[in-house]
Amino acid sequence: MEITQRLKEIIKQETNTDIEVRTRNRNTVELRSLYCNVLKELKPKKTLQAIGDTLDLNHATVIHALKNYKMYEEYNPELKKFKQTVLSYFILDDTEIKELTELEQLNHKLLELKIQNDKLKRELKEQIEKPRHEYKIIDQLNNLMTNTKGTTQHNMIQDRLEAFYSMNKNIKLWQIKNKK
Repeated sequence: MEITQRLKEIIKQETNTDIEVRTRNRNTVELRSLYCNVLKELKPKKTLQAIGDTLDLNHATVIHALKNYKMYEEYNPELKKFKQTVLSYFILDDTEIKELTELEQLNHKLLELKIQNDKLKRELKEQIEKPRHEYKIIDQLNNLMTNTKGTTQHNMIQDRLEAFYSMNKNIKLWQIKNKK
């Protein structure tokens, strides 16, 4: 099967949109532009008229689609992700472009998911290790409480902190009460 037909099938299969239909619907126009962009990326020596012939368009329309693709991608971030999905169906070899087998596609997707999983784990670990407050004194108090646990000093520090908290809470309530 020729790459142009396979590319059209992939786009139709993934988006349920036929890019050969003559319409100015935004989604179809963006996908047509994506088709031209991916085809030019996969087959750089293919002429603009040859690309246009696959969709029954002229070369000027292909030029327009190629020029506007970056803008479409900017305002539709899903388009950029979809382009990666479409490209994942093909292997870019130095000599030729081969379509991935179903097993190769699954392995490729598995690798992408593993990378994404590792990234999410790192982000989660950073969030957990990140202090939940912005005050250095709280960390110092936590360390002090941990280091003195089980001593009379620990009990004395805890009593003073509870008194300090209670006193400040009462001051805040008094301020709210006197503002009314």
